[in-house]
Amino acid sequence: MPWEHWAGASILKYQSIVVSGFFLACVSRFDAHRAASENTSFKQGGAGAVYALPPDQRHLLAQSRKVPPTDDSAKYEWNVMNQAALMTQDAVEAAPIKAKVMAIWDGKRFAPEVTAVASPTGENLVAVILDKTCFYAEQGGQIGDVGRLVDLSSQAEFEVVDSQKSGDFILHIGSMSKGTLREGTELVPAVDYVRRFRLAQHHTGTHLLNFALREVLIRKLRSGGKASANGDKREDTNGIRICESCLNEKELEDGEDIQQKGSLVEVKRLRFDYAGEKPLENEDIIAVENVVKDCIAQARPVHYKEVPLEQAMKIPGLRAVFGEVYPDPVRVVSVGEDIESLVALADSSQPETPFASIELCGGTHLHNASQLSDFCILSEESVAKGVRRVVAAAGDAAFEARKELEELEEAFRSLASAPRELAALEKEVAKARGLLDGAGPLPLVGKRSLVKQLEQAQKALLELQKARSKELVKEAKKLGEELGTEHKTKPFLVLNLPQLLGDGKALDAASQTLHQAAPDLPFLLVTASAATGTAAIAFVPAACSQLHAASWLTACVGLLGGKGGGKGERAVGAAKEGAADKVDAAVAEATAFAEKKYGA
Repeated sequence: MPWEHWAGASILKYQSIVVSGFFLACVSRFDAHRAASENTSFKQGGAGAVYALPPDQRHLLAQSRKVPPTDDSAKYEWNVMNQAALMTQDAVEAAPIKAKVMAIWDGKRFAPEVTAVASPTGENLVAVILDKTCFYAEQGGQIGDVGRLVDLSSQAEFEVVDSQKSGDFILHIGSMSKGTLREGTELVPAVDYVRRFRLAQHHTGTHLLNFALREVLIRKLRSGGKASANGDKREDTNGIRICESCLNEKELEDGEDIQQKGSLVEVKRLRFDYAGEKPLENEDIIAVENVVKDCIAQARPVHYKEVPLEQAMKIPGLRAVFGEVYPDPVRVVSVGEDIESLVALADSSQPETPFASIELCGGTHLHNASQLSDFCILSEESVAKGVRRVVAAAGDAAFEARKELEELEEAFRSLASAPRELAALEKEVAKARGLLDGAGPLPLVGKRSLVKQLEQAQKALLELQKARSKELVKEAKKLGEELGTEHKTKPFLVLNLPQLLGDGKALDAASQTLHQAAPDLPFLLVTASAATGTAAIAFVPAACSQLHAASWLTACVGLLGGKGGGKGERAVGAAKEGAADKVDAAVAEATAFAEKKYGA
């Protein structure tokens, strides 16, 4: 995980060790990320000044007011082992510590107290600073905890909507929901651990995704382009699961490694950026998902421990972000093998690569991989040159995505069985497109299958529409000639031609033969269908002083939310709206427009 997990953590002893790259460049990237994050929070919260303490105010707290750095070591003390109890426990009773209010920052000054208001807004947000906390502040891609700060003596409650780190201090950002909170108040920091658990699912899922992508994609490179989720595994004499086909850092050739470029951990999804050029094919996605599911099925334990940095960097298979600076000691998180065994493996004369996800990370994680319960990749795309992004879901979010996919697959059965007849296929394609456009996150392999089905149906529909269009153009030419002959003596003509089914080419053909049959007749023709919308054409001879083609057309399609235009005698327009009643109203408006111009 990136070094943001460690930035500003004064409770750790830093040693200025650079893994590789330039420290100042890393700081610059971090500051830019935090600035962007705080700006987003500013826009969302409406009181961005509470999301960070200015440097002079941090100095005032530390030096003048002697407020110590926030001790957030209790953020790792939570009942993650017992998932069932975690989901039902009282957050106040579950709090591992009690804390004291050291300062209240309102964005401009330190206030002695904060009181609940009837209808709080973003302007009522403040940041409460405690001497210690069990809240996890946003760092390293993992968003901050939410919850409550509860004064048991007065029953005052402060609702925490975000947790941010500013220098050595943790800011509990929110507003009073009941009573008054003052400096010096002792309270209980009550984290929303149900939400924390969802975040932990996606953070541990991010580690496993990192591990799985690397194993699948590099093995694919070495096997000539065939994706595989199954390496050759065995146990060594110490019981550590060794992957004989797994990849040792020292054996990697230039361009082979899958380097992490960024991550984001949220409640309902995770996002992981890595160095790569080629899109993930379906077989790649399935192989990656299978690596993660294998870890879930085996309930691979999650271990974490602080280790001297030099020792940690020797662990085979360790994932460290290129160019980042890490604290010493550093927290190692492993999914699969305990840290002591990994350190011992690193100290052996011929260390082998364990089949485990091993990273430097300060985030909150699950007790074991089975608590992910499910995992699926939702999307993948290129976000920059040489950088690809994978979005995935774990736990309930993954289950919901799979459930929605199953419902869509069932709905798409009618598309597959629809007769290759124009009206029926148009209806089914429109229905399928609407379902897919309105769907939530879906497992990517399944979504690609649905998209392919829809594209095939649209292709078939297009062929039917082309054939129909040819027939309609023939009919339209004849219709236009008949209309010109019939109405040539009228001052103007406004007509809806529903028989042309909203086909713009057919309408154009009708307008041309009408004009040939009645060259002095001003006319406005409309055709529409609910599926394709409305097409309209207006023609006004140069000799006609009462009407202007573009203005006349706009009076019609403008009522349907459409647009049009033209120069001289002819104007063309269209609208997405094609409902019969609304089209009739637009035709009536065009008729009234012309009648007014003629003084009728």
